[in-house]
This record gives sequence, C-alpha cells and structure tokens, in this order.
Amino acid sequence: MRRSSPSRPSGTGALTLADYPGDAVHVVCNKGDRRGLYSKDRLIARHGAGIGLPDLLHKIAADCPRVLKPLGNDLCGAHYPDLVANDI
Repeated sequence: MRRSSPSRPSGTGALTLADYPGDAVHVVCNKGDRRGLYSKDRLIARHGAGIGLPDLLHKIAADCPRVLKPLGNDLCGAHYPDLVANDI
C-alpha cells in the first residue's frame, strides 16, 4: 500500500500545517522550559493550512529571547517533538 504524499508549499519542500498529525500542534524548546500545545484548527484559521511548519515555528517562537538576541550558536531550540515520534 502506497502512502499518500504530504502536501508541500510550492518550492519549499517543507511539511505544511495540514500535514501535522493530530488535532493539536505540540511545540517544545530543548534549550529552555517553554512548551505549548496549540489547536491545529485555530492555527489553520490564523495562518492557513499551507503554511510551512518551519515558518509556523518561527512565528510561534518569535518572542523567544534566544531568537531576539542570539548569542553565538545558542539559538532557539523550539521544535515539533511529535514529528520525530511519528517519523514524518
């Protein structure tokens, strides 16, 4: 059985919000104590289903002090832990 190909925004190759598994989007920072669980439907209403997950993560973590004032290579560690667990 062939797995259907995830939708991708033109030219970026990134997974989109529509591709994210489940009804909630889980974001965790591995360099701080920040974490969040966001309603996928609300994120789609606000940013559109076609937004690339890297772009969405940039928007979610926009107020991270490590993004605002990065020191050397110690950048923001925000990521989607569910994508690793689901091997997407």
